[in-house]
Amino acid sequence: MASSVVFVVLIISVYIRVVSSRHYHHHPAFNIVHFGAIPDGKTDSRQSLLHTWQRVCSSKVPAVMVIPRGTFYTSSVGFEGPCSSRRVTVVIHGVVVGPANYKKFAKQGMWFSFSDIDGLTIKGTGHLDARGQTLWECKARKGSNCPLGARLLALENVNNVLVKRLRFWNSQMFHISVNGCNNVNILEVKIKASGTSDNTDGIHIEKSTGVNIVNAHIQVGDDCISAGEGTHNLWMEDIECGPGHGISIGSLGKYQDEEEVSNITARNVKFYGTQNGFRIKSWPERYKGMVKHVLFEDSIMYNVANPIIIDQNYCPDGACTPKKPVCAITYIALMFSPIFRPYSDRSLLFLCINQGSFIEISDVKYKNIHGTSASEVAILFNCSPIYPCTGLELHDVILESQKTPLQSKCVHAHGKAIGEVSPKSCL
Repeated sequence: MASSVVFVVLIISVYIRVVSSRHYHHHPAFNIVHFGAIPDGKTDSRQSLLHTWQRVCSSKVPAVMVIPRGTFYTSSVGFEGPCSSRRVTVVIHGVVVGPANYKKFAKQGMWFSFSDIDGLTIKGTGHLDARGQTLWECKARKGSNCPLGARLLALENVNNVLVKRLRFWNSQMFHISVNGCNNVNILEVKIKASGTSDNTDGIHIEKSTGVNIVNAHIQVGDDCISAGEGTHNLWMEDIECGPGHGISIGSLGKYQDEEEVSNITARNVKFYGTQNGFRIKSWPERYKGMVKHVLFEDSIMYNVANPIIIDQNYCPDGACTPKKPVCAITYIALMFSPIFRPYSDRSLLFLCINQGSFIEISDVKYKNIHGTSASEVAILFNCSPIYPCTGLELHDVILESQKTPLQSKCVHAHGKAIGEVSPKSCL
């Protein structure tokens, strides 16, 4: 009798496992293990992932790709659309790891990528570990002689996206990149890399509209969140950032024909020991662009080096050596030419003599921001002589230091202060 009961229980448990592997919340589900993936952390699951994706993407009804518990190794893998149904879902409950040797995929630019899909959900309790430490070590030793690296999760031309509750660790480069996308929701994610890792932004957005990042915990070696060219209607809320370089707009102006950045909101952000708090950065003497309608509010700085900063002379590693003598000679020659004399306006003069940024920054508001600064200049608006910053507003901004009196510094910056502002506003 006892043996019969045990047999029945075993049959029921097997049946439940089979059913659950074939359906997920009433949608057809395809488990990568059934397509040959082995959860041993060393057998390449790339082909199994692609075969599973083919079944999910070709389904006429919304379907689910399941990465179950266990550790799965994969080399670089790209999931391409368009798909046949209105939504596809990837559920990750296990651990997915990349090659420990950066040379195996650093030059490919992406490790886990999704492209040309309308209606995508990526969620679960698992995490993706790109194991980028060897590339970080290479960059620390050899600098530019190492490849740039691969992005951990790349979303390319994907619309109506939900990324929820996953963990992203140790990317070679950006952890999550959003490029050419619309209506993207990134919720409850955790991102972690060494505070000394190079170019490991938590989330980078460009050429995308309607991106919402809510309840994210980010610890990286570069910007926690960065908004590049063509970013519109970006909402960031309930963010914890640190270590890292803060939340940045830019860098902008490095390349020709960059799209403007507009309608950026960040609220309820906590910065812990970061290099910057809220930053806007653009290259000098480069190309035109625009940043407008930005709101940073209800946030706290904990020992942040540059809590509020606009840097329009952004030049990391001395990559933009001034060319003033050559440019001044060129300007003088033009002035003596009858052809160019009528055009001796401020743009020619500033381009040659002042080396300013061509990015126009306007309507940037800082409201209800408190905390501590690790540097003497807690508020720095270092703007362009060609296009000064306009419409800047400091509203109830109180930054303190226990070590030294703080100050604010304005260069070519125009705006106003409202309510209590400390250090005293330079606007």
